[in-house]
Amino acid sequence: MAFVNQESTAKITGVAETLMITLYARYLETNRDDGVIKDQKAVEIVKKIDYDFTKFTSGWASLLGSAIRAKSFDQAVINFIKNYPNAVIVNLGSGLCTRFFRVDNGKINWYEVDFPEVIELRHKLISETDRYKFIAKSIFDVNWMKLSDFLDNLC
Repeated sequence: MAFVNQESTAKITGVAETLMITLYARYLETNRDDGVIKDQKAVEIVKKIDYDFTKFTSGWASLLGSAIRAKSFDQAVINFIKNYPNAVIVNLGSGLCTRFFRVDNGKINWYEVDFPEVIELRHKLISETDRYKFIAKSIFDVNWMKLSDFLDNLC
């Protein structure tokens, strides 16, 4: 799967690299006629990055499980947003999650929190907006909660 002018994923290693499994699962399911989830943003991202996804092809059950889990979480978030249409949602350890694009109601404020190297890659692939922001911090570093941008939107 080679595309032109792809973004390097060389900095995405260790724990952070697990984001590739869930991204690839959504990509594969979107490309299936009977896929359990449809995520065009995941397809766009896979085409924009330089990564060897073939290492995951033998783990079809894990990939399917990731797609089913994403669909299940989507439904839970959709239900939450129905009850709280102006919610602030924080996605911890977001990786290259694209749930915002699948559930956005046009009112929610959404924060993606992940390691700086993940957010650096995310910035190259996805644009922030006034309601969709990225925070480059480990989820174990609670200082991300003190960011004035974040706190301003909670009030």
